[in-house]
Amino acid sequence: MKFKTYLQQLNKFAEKHPEALELEAIYSADDEGNSYSNIIFGDPEKVEVQLEKHMLIDPFNIKFDSDNPNAIIIN
Repeated sequence: MKFKTYLQQLNKFAEKHPEALELEAIYSADDEGNSYSNIIFGDPEKVEVQLEKHMLIDPFNIKFDSDNPNAIIIN
């Protein structure tokens, strides 16, 4: 998902459910919902990662100070 699409979906959700703006934000650790956790860090960063078909290949090889960022990390 592109970051702009993610923002559009969040904004539509906030417009439809303004009361949700006061709720805690959590995330699912995987697409099956096997675990959940709180979002700890609020500042997104541009990073360079290895992606294949929009899936992260190596979560331990994230370059934070890259000249060629290709993703936004949100937590």
